[in-house]
Amino acid sequence: MQILILGAGVIGVTTAYELLKAGHDVTILDRNPEPALETSYGNAGLIAPGHSYAWTTPKLPKNLFKSLYEKKRAFRFKFQWDLAMWRWGLQFIRHCTKKKMGENTRRKHRLSIYSQGHLHRLIDETRIQYHQNRNGLIYIFRSAQSFQDGQEKLSILQPVMENLQLLNRRELLKLEPALQNMETQISGGVYCSTDESGSCRDFTKKLTEICRNKGVNFHFDTTVTGIIKSGTKIEKVISDKGDFHADVYVLSLAAHSPTFAKMVGDYLPIYPVKGYSFTVPIINRDKVPTHGGIDED
Repeated sequence: MQILILGAGVIGVTTAYELLKAGHDVTILDRNPEPALETSYGNAGLIAPGHSYAWTTPKLPKNLFKSLYEKKRAFRFKFQWDLAMWRWGLQFIRHCTKKKMGENTRRKHRLSIYSQGHLHRLIDETRIQYHQNRNGLIYIFRSAQSFQDGQEKLSILQPVMENLQLLNRRELLKLEPALQNMETQISGGVYCSTDESGSCRDFTKKLTEICRNKGVNFHFDTTVTGIIKSGTKIEKVISDKGDFHADVYVLSLAAHSPTFAKMVGDYLPIYPVKGYSFTVPIINRDKVPTHGGIDED
């Protein structure tokens, strides 16, 4: 079949790789000059089944409300009159119960394990190098309260994950000596030896070259402006470089996906979260952390 993929981020390119292996003719459109320049550019790059907790905790609505006036919070909510945000937000809040959080966490964990397995198979096939670190990930808790909350959440995943270890401050610093300079700011942590990290952008760019060499057609600097539907089927995709036709269309435009799904009458319950990343030079390699991870506070 002729398959057209919208978006050359990590999802679009890995989808192209799998479809190509299955014998399909694949074309990808992206508005940028190269792959992985938006959502896949500077994300955390963590492969973390050991941290596959649903965000919908019972405490989250209260914490989001506090973020309106408390600036030093990991998650902040900005009040705005956006119908799409409120529609999504009300659905989100309905899941902020202990029962729903447990159910969604277990679902997310199964998906994470499945995805990690496919990632390892793809790496074995392609030998892609993307700053992969398989030393495991650490999850750091600064306050006693957050450490206690972390232990409560741990009880959801521990029955299905053998590699989750609860660490006190001394054990955490022994595992990761690079944290010694913040010893007094740490209460404890969790270590998952099977979690990992890497550069999402490097991975996507290198897989793009493999796909290109195997026959995937990439059209960069091509902006999709519309999707035309005829009856129950998509007739064509309109872009600033002309129209594209296919037997099957794949939408992988991250937070922009709902906008394009709406063009064909579908609603996707997706709303963007803004994140920040920065890169710093390494001055002393002896003091660089050997594990990736998350500061839970």
